Amino acid sequence: MNSKTPDRRCIKTKNAIHNAFLSLITEKDYDKIKVTDIVKRANVGRKTFYLHYESKDDVLKEIQDDFYQSGDARISKYIQKGERYDIHHIFEDLDGLIMIYINFLKACAKRDSYHLLEDIVKGSLERIISSVLKERYHIADEVTPSYVTFYSSGISSLFISWLRDEIPMSLEQVTEVAEKVCFEGADSLIKIGVKRQA
Repeated sequence: MNSKTPDRRCIKTKNAIHNAFLSLITEKDYDKIKVTDIVKRANVGRKTFYLHYESKDDVLKEIQDDFYQSGDARISKYIQKGERYDIHHIFEDLDGLIMIYINFLKACAKRDSYHLLEDIVKGSLERIISSVLKERYHIADEVTPSYVTFYSSGISSLFISWLRDEIPMSLEQVTEVAEKVCFEGADSLIKIGVKRQA
C-alpha cells in the first residue's frame, strides 16, 4: 500500500473504494466480493485500486482501522482535557460509532460475515475499555486484560444480537440495559425480578 501522505485525489479515490465496498457488503457475503466488483462500483481502474491496496482484505482493514481510530479519538478528547471518561461515555461513543456504520454493521450481522462484525465491534470495545481502565481507573496492567475480555465479550454480544434483529428494542433501550448491568451488576436484575413478583 502506498505510504505517502495522501493528496485530495488519493483521498477521493480511497473514499470511492470504501463506499463501493460498504455498499457491496450490504448485497453479498464478504467472500463473494471480488476486486472486480469493487472497482466497477467505485468507477476506478484495477491499476488504480492496486496502487492503494493489495487486496479487498486491505480495504476492510482500513475501514476497520477508521472505526477504531474514531473510537480512540473520542477517548483522547477526554484524556487530553483531563475530563472524566467512564462507562457511560463508552456506551455513548459506541452508539455514535454504530450509527455512522449502521448499514455496514447490520449487513455483516445478517450475512455470513459474523466474524467481521465481532472483530470490529469487540475490537473497538476492547481498545476503548482498555484505555478507560488504565487512564481513568488506573487498573493494574496484569489484570486489565481480564476486565477487558469480560466486559467487551458481553457488551459486544448484546449489540451484535441487536444488529441481527434478535432483540426487539431500540438502540437506546439496548444501551440502557447494558449500562445498568455494567453499573449495577446482577443485583439490579434481581431487584427488578423481586419488584415484578411483588
